[in-house]
Amino acid sequence: MILLMNLLHHLPAYHDRFESGEDKVNAVIEIQEGASAKYEYDEVGEVFRLDRFLPNGLRFPINYGFVPETLAPDGDAVDILVHSSQPIERGTVVSVRVTGILRMTDDGETDDKVIAVPHCDSDSESFLDLSPERIRCLVEFFEIYKRKSLTGSEVPVTKVDGFRSAKDGLRAIEESRLRYRADFD
Repeated sequence: MILLMNLLHHLPAYHDRFESGEDKVNAVIEIQEGASAKYEYDEVGEVFRLDRFLPNGLRFPINYGFVPETLAPDGDAVDILVHSSQPIERGTVVSVRVTGILRMTDDGETDDKVIAVPHCDSDSESFLDLSPERIRCLVEFFEIYKRKSLTGSEVPVTKVDGFRSAKDGLRAIEESRLRYRADFD
């Protein structure tokens, strides 16, 4: 018999909180770096569903997922971008260290993305230590990846508002955990 676990509701947000002096957050990967298909976790069906294909050969420049037991202002789990030396497969749970947050809006609503690196990846540098070209690539991707795939026009629906600190990223997770508990406990 195969037992399924709901990755949003039965996996804690924190892996080893305070054990090592820093918060280890759990990240569930929905889309691996280099993918051209956007998947989303379906909490009811407990499966990853294909949402859409990215237009014009675009590929995700970073591993993309969510933090379990969180509820962001947009009504979804907190989005997380996991920078690693290798692509991470969909469905993998990764213990990560938060290094910042990408502030952005999607169709006028807040849609921030926490930035993190895996604890087990000694080759991953802090996101904030990345080259300006790599950061520019991420900003450009998140400003254009929805244009034709959703709206059929070149009108921007997403806007990057800059990067903030690891402390801001952890604060966003904690606020979303409180929101989650208020809705689901």
